[in-house]
Amino acid sequence: MTTPLLPLDSSRTSDELAAAAPEIALLPVGATEQHSHHLPCSTDTLVGDYICDGIARRMPIWRLPTIAITISHMHRGSAGSVWVTNETLARYIKDVVLSVRHQGVRKIVIGNFHGGNFIVRPVAQDLNRDYDDLTVILLEPEVDTSDIYDHPSTMRHAEEAETSAVLAIAPELVHMDLARDETPPYTQSYLLYAPFRKLGRHCCWGTPTAGTAEKGRLALERRIEASVRFIQETFAKIDRVKSDR
Repeated sequence: MTTPLLPLDSSRTSDELAAAAPEIALLPVGATEQHSHHLPCSTDTLVGDYICDGIARRMPIWRLPTIAITISHMHRGSAGSVWVTNETLARYIKDVVLSVRHQGVRKIVIGNFHGGNFIVRPVAQDLNRDYDDLTVILLEPEVDTSDIYDHPSTMRHAEEAETSAVLAIAPELVHMDLARDETPPYTQSYLLYAPFRKLGRHCCWGTPTAGTAEKGRLALERRIEASVRFIQETFAKIDRVKSDR
């Protein structure tokens, strides 16, 4: 049996995955929640899928199915927002990672594509602490795109960057005629106290009206390339650290 071509994902047969014997697995974590008036509730998952598909086409990595319902209780009260608790997501991710470990894969990438999934960091830390044979790294593929966007922002929710990304990935899902610019007078920390719909009228943080598909394509490609480098370089550095023990 010949080794299957990239990408390696759940569309492959069990025999194909066994023949490929991947050393690294990639678990994307998205979200299902409101993204203002103009973007689909699947925005974070769409972006995560696109970036992880790009990664899996560039390196031999087992691209697991994306977890699409995660920590979105900060959007409660907005139709289409669905969530689980931090405890549930933590347990789910750990169970998935350990099932992959059972198949002999010892290097795991957790790709987080939703800013509200704060729990994934301690989950990665716990897995590395509790299982000496595992190396779990957290991928949150942010790169400098200030040269691409007209209004670069550290707060990302339904603004220029996310709007541009979905315009590049699935333009038929974007309703640009409904996009409204908005910058609530609150930082992200206020989501600890109140749902997003209480912080701003349009549930947006930025200037979505400036979004374009071309900006999205440029930024997504940059994020994919940066993600591949990060994965390769991080595992190489960790291997060196562990070999020095």
